Order: sequence, then structure tokens, then C-alpha cells
Amino acid sequence: MMDTLWRDLHYGLRRVAADRRLAVMVVVILSLGIGPNALIFSFLRATLLSPLPFPDAEQLAVISNVAADCADCGVALGQVEQWQTQRELFAGVAGLKLTPRVVLAGVTEPQRLQAAGVSRKLFEVLGVHTALGRVFSQFDTADDQVVISHDLWRRAFNADGGLIGRRILLSGRGYTVVGVMPEAFDFPRLLMPRWGAVDVWLPLRLPPPELLDMTLTVVARLQPSISPQIASRRLTALMTPETRKNVRAVNVVNMRTAVFGKAGSGLLLLAGVVAFVLLLACANITNLLLARADARRADIAIRFALGATRVRVTRQLLTETVLQAVGGAALGLLLALWGTRLVPAMLPIDLPQVQQPRVDFVVMAITLVGTVAATLLSGLAPALTATTEHLATTLSGAARTFTGSRRHHLRDMLVAVEIALAIVLTVAAGLTLRGFWRLVLIRPGFEPGQVFLAPVSIPQSNSQNETQSARFLDSFLRQLGDEPATKAVAAASGIPGVYSAAAASVSLPGAGSAIGPKADLDYVTSGYFNAMGIPLLMGRTFSVQDSAGAPRVAIVDTEVARRLGPGPILHRQILLDIPTPLTKHEIIGIVGRVHLFGAPDDTAPHIYTSLSQNGLSSIMLVVRSRQSAEAVAAALRRVVQTVNPHQPITITALRQRIAVETSGPRFHLIMLGSFGLLALTLAAFGVFSVTEYVVSLRRHEMAVRSSLGASPAALLFLMLGAGTKL
Repeated sequence: MMDTLWRDLHYGLRRVAADRRLAVMVVVILSLGIGPNALIFSFLRATLLSPLPFPDAEQLAVISNVAADCADCGVALGQVEQWQTQRELFAGVAGLKLTPRVVLAGVTEPQRLQAAGVSRKLFEVLGVHTALGRVFSQFDTADDQVVISHDLWRRAFNADGGLIGRRILLSGRGYTVVGVMPEAFDFPRLLMPRWGAVDVWLPLRLPPPELLDMTLTVVARLQPSISPQIASRRLTALMTPETRKNVRAVNVVNMRTAVFGKAGSGLLLLAGVVAFVLLLACANITNLLLARADARRADIAIRFALGATRVRVTRQLLTETVLQAVGGAALGLLLALWGTRLVPAMLPIDLPQVQQPRVDFVVMAITLVGTVAATLLSGLAPALTATTEHLATTLSGAARTFTGSRRHHLRDMLVAVEIALAIVLTVAAGLTLRGFWRLVLIRPGFEPGQVFLAPVSIPQSNSQNETQSARFLDSFLRQLGDEPATKAVAAASGIPGVYSAAAASVSLPGAGSAIGPKADLDYVTSGYFNAMGIPLLMGRTFSVQDSAGAPRVAIVDTEVARRLGPGPILHRQILLDIPTPLTKHEIIGIVGRVHLFGAPDDTAPHIYTSLSQNGLSSIMLVVRSRQSAEAVAAALRRVVQTVNPHQPITITALRQRIAVETSGPRFHLIMLGSFGLLALTLAAFGVFSVTEYVVSLRRHEMAVRSSLGASPAALLFLMLGAGTKL
């Protein structure tokens, strides 16, 4: 048996070497089918197919509120405390919240860190342990403890094993380091990728005005006998009358569903697309192998005459195909390996990754299985077809007749299938392109060119109350505005289309309900609209009179103005539920709408209130400049040095932030467009190969037609017609 297989292998190698042109074509075509599949599978393995990095992860759940204007709302602290008592439902419940960035001082170079406020039981609920030290304990009473990430431990403290128990300075306040998390721990970015990597975890502290705000993300560990559906019904039934005023139900979902529920659909779509591409490659290879079988009819017939069995000849033909397929798989894996280094830079910002995409043993094993399937799919039909023709028919030359032959119809059918699949992929790519073009062409409502962003933390001594914060910020912006590199400067709590400080319900005094879905709310300074290029349509912007002690004022966009109904909008009073309780604001201006992600009708309305009336410890500087980012950074650094020498400076162009936020549609456009183009190329090659085959088999016929007076043009149109019919 082994001797026979060895002879078949040796014979196959000789045949492949003898027909190198066919071998190269099969290897290249199959690699173009195998490579994209291996690449997409490596990304699926890094996301949807990877287990969550927590023990008994199937018991972890995410809890949210369902409201009239929000299907996935945050949770109030009081709800978390109530749920923590439900021992029959949960082994543990914990809340977390993104906090303003903090500045780490006292190290070689000050660093701006992403912080998260978490319940003390969060790490226990997740079932994770520290690499050094310990996590928070429910018995801890001090709120000046911090757990840091493994990356920060290496980056800022040189992996100092003696860091545990030492004090570090975060935004002017001292904290004791109690633990360092493992290198693989990346929570909550796994659940909310837009947060970015968290550097420090602090005990969750909410000031009294925020205790009723539904701003917490909640994770829980279910009891083994409790399903998410049961927990949802029980928690909904437990809602207090006060909660029912704003919340319709409580929703509990498995953490895997919460992590991959929406983001994974794009990868699954791409997996289907590359499967289509592999089918196209297989159809092309089948056509090539049918042509090879036609060219070797006489050789196969002679082998039958010499006593070879059909099984032996079929096995030898498949051996040739397998050898070519091995080369295609190897080249495809190289393409996938190259793709895993190139594509991650284009991945959407909201795609959660459990691990880094890579071509490992599992990917290679799946590629091998795909190669075997592709070999059988592509090579079996030509091999069987080549060994079914009658010996006498072949040797007599009657099989030269092309029209009406089964092989002719099979090849035509394969090319028709190729074209149909290519059209499907091209239409999908076209629809994606139209959606992305719609995204790009719609005017965002502001002018992002030459606008730069810089996060800045206000020194703690100046952020204790709104008055001190406003005075410090006004002086700071005035100095920055005097720099030659700046054209307009402002400060804000958020950037439209990138992120907003909060979402607020808007109502009218005396009304029982909000006037519509929640509006995005941002706190801005007076020069914000000028710096961003947002047009002021009516009224005025904020001024120095709109200080901390003055009546609260607001500027609304045209959508909020429309919802307020007929009549004058300026000087009308509205109620906002942020800050709590309901706070009255007078409308002093109307500005244009801003939108980045789709049509204006898909964008939430926007309300702006005075930053001077809402003291913040962390803000975003908005600088419109005549010069480069380097010049803006130098100017900002000069001004910052006068007030806070330890402030780290990071400059980002607004266009760059917009590009990051639109990375999802761009990624799918590039992937679908690339695969659609590849599909069209394979389909075109299929039409070419069939047309070439038609011409080669009808040379005798064309010679006869030519001798009877047919012109070269007529013969050309005759052959083109064969391809056009496909």
C-alpha cells in the first residue's frame, strides 16, 4: 500500500513539474481563496471563538436598564446596592464607571492615565487575582487605595516589585498601591473597547448629586441555577416605584453576548464573504483541471488499455491536485500571516479582542482542513470525468466534438456560478461603499480642519469649587489665546461626534414628561463655537456673566428647538436632569446641528451649558490654529508650564479622532471592496479560461469557416459570443 502511494506521489510530482504553468495557476488561485479565509479565521479566533479570560465566564452577566429612549441604559448606585442583597440570584454584583483622566506625578515623566471607579467586589465577581499584592476588599474602609495595570507598572515604575504599599500621586492626591493586575487583564476595555485600556482602578465614589444618576455599568456573577432571563424577570419585579418612573425593565445578558453581540456581526459577514471567494477559487481550479483532463484524454485512454484501473487513475489525478493544493495552502498561510500584521491597524475601535490575531497551530489545522475540502471540491469532478470516457471514442478522436459535450456544459455552468457569486460580492461592496460615502459626504456641522485637541487636568487646588475653576480656566485660555500659533481657543467636556459628557432628558416646567429622547449634553466655554466652526443661528454664546453664581443658561441645536414646539425659543425655560435634581436653564442661543455617523436624522440632539457653571477637574482644550500640531503643542506647553509644570501634553488633530471614530465603516469597506475586487478578478479569469478553451477546441471548425469565406471579424464575434452567453 505504501509502495503504491509512494509511486503515485512520485508520478504526481513528475506531472506537476511537466505542466508548471498549470501548477502555478492552481497554486496562485487557491492561495487567493485560502489566504483570506485563514486571515478572517485568525480574527474570529481572537474574538468570537475565544473564551472570555475569566473563570466560569458563562456565569458572568451584564445588567442594564431599559428606558423609553434607551435600550441599554446605565444603572444607579441604589439599584446596585439592592441587587447585591439578592443572594439567591447572584454570587456577586459590582458597578464601575469611567472617571476623568488622572495625572500621575512623581515619576520620570508625568503621565495622563485612564482611570475607572469600581466597586470593591469587582475583581472578586470577575474571579481574577493580582500579579502582585491584592485587590480591593469589602472590609477596606480607606478610599485612597489604587490597583494599577501591569503595563503601567512596567512603563512608569520599571516593574518595581517593592511598589506595593507605596504612595503615588494622582492628580494631586495620594493613593496607596495595593495591587498590580496580571498582564492579560484588560477590563473593562473588553466589554467597552471605546474606553481604551484602563491604567488605574480606584474605589467607586459618587458625590451626592450623582447617587441617583443611571451612569454605572454593572457586571454580576449568576448563581449556577439562574439564567439571565430569570434574573431579568426577578430584577424587573424588584424595581421600586421611584425607579419605575424612568425605567421600564431591567435587562440581564450573558457577558459573551454583551461583548460580542453587535461587534461580531461584521466579522461573521466577512467570514461569509471569504467563503464565497474560496468557492470562486475552487470553481476556477475545477475549470483548469477539466481543461487538463481534456488535454490528457488520449494518455488516460492508453493507460486504461494497458490495464490501469479507474480507481488508480483517479487517485493519481487527485494526487496531482493535492500536491498543487499544498503549495496553494502554504502560500495562502503566508498571505494570512502578512495580513495579521497589516490589518490590525485598520480594525474598528469598537471590536473587542480577547487575544491578538495570529496564525497559530489551530489556524494552520483549519487551513489544512479547508485545503482538503477545496481539493476534493475542485479535483474530484474533473478526475471522475476524465476516467469515464469510452476508450474507443477517445482513440477515434470523436471526443474532439465540443458543442453539446457534458464537459462543455459543466465548464459553462461553473463560470456562470463564478459570475453570479462575483456579482453578489460586488453588490455588497457597493452597498457598503454607498453607506460609507454617505457617512463621509454629509457635512458634520463643524469645520474639523486645523483643529487640535488636548486633554488637560485642572490642578486640584483650583477645582474645588466652580468659581475657582472658572477663574483658573479663564486665565489659562486667555494666555493660550495670546499665543501666535492659536487662532481660537476653548474648553469643553466633550467633542461632538467623538464623545459627550452626558445624556440629559429635556422637559418643560410644568410638563410631566420629557419632550423626546435624551439629548447629548456638553459643558463648553464661550469661544467653543468659534473654535469648532459651529454656526450660531440665533441669540448669543456664553459670556463672563454666565458664571457659577448666575442663573443657569443653555444653548440648544435646531433639533431641540424644533422639539420645543412653536413660539419663541430664546429665553424659554427648560429643565435638565443633569445635574440632579431637575435644574432650570434659560435658552440664550440656537446653533447648528453636528453629526458624524450617518444622516442628521440619526443623530441625537445637542445641548450646551456653560463650563463655568459646571466645575470639572478634567477638560478638553479645543485649539484652532494657523500652524502645525507641533507649533500648537509648543504654545500649549509654554502656557502650561506657568501654571502646572507637571501637566503632560498630548495633542491630537480632530480629523485624526474622526478617522478613529469612523474606523468601523472604513474597515468593512476596505475588506468588502478588496474581496469583491478579488472575486471579480477570479470570475474574469474563469471567463478567459473557458473562452481560451473554446477557441482551442474549435480551431478546426474556424479553419473550415474561414475557408468557406468567414471574415476574421466574424470569427472573433463568434468566439466572443460564447463568453458573452455566460
